[in-house]
Amino acid sequence: MVQAYRRLSLWRWNVNREGSSPFARPHRPWYDQALGPGALNRRVHTIATTWFPPLVTLSQEERDALEQLVRKHLTPQQTALRGRIILLAAEGFSDRQIGRRLGVCEPTVKLWRRRWQESAGKGLAVEKRLADAPRPGAPPKFTAEQQCGLIALTCTPPKECGLESTHWTARALAEELEKKGALKASRPGR
Repeated sequence: MVQAYRRLSLWRWNVNREGSSPFARPHRPWYDQALGPGALNRRVHTIATTWFPPLVTLSQEERDALEQLVRKHLTPQQTALRGRIILLAAEGFSDRQIGRRLGVCEPTVKLWRRRWQESAGKGLAVEKRLADAPRPGAPPKFTAEQQCGLIALTCTPPKECGLESTHWTARALAEELEKKGALKASRPGR
């Protein structure tokens, strides 16, 4: 009777604990004590669902260009950092290892690994592939020609344009540009 009670209580304990019969998995109290209940199932699940980053493959020309870009003293530091991320990813380091080595967060490493993969077949130069993406915002108010005309006008003395002053004011510049037809009338200084 006592033996039957023990079997019943063990079966109830396993059913409540595992949600199935006690014969679904052998009871290993030493394993549960060491790693916690259900550790075997967690361990198998963790290994099966581990994500590995996509492999970055570099041609010899790309590798040489990246190493040269990283070593140049005039390269902007953000571009050099992105180049280091790609070089380490090509060596097979994980995102976490790259982040720890370079002092950046994992999402940054994932972003540049993904952007490098997306721009792979487009025939872009290495510097272009590591450049910032275009940002949203309002379109520029002045074209390049208008900006050049404004700069050229500010470099000429106001007396050559028929003004009596020795320095340009915003209002005088706007009036002169409106006379030349480079810009439409606006109210500067407000």
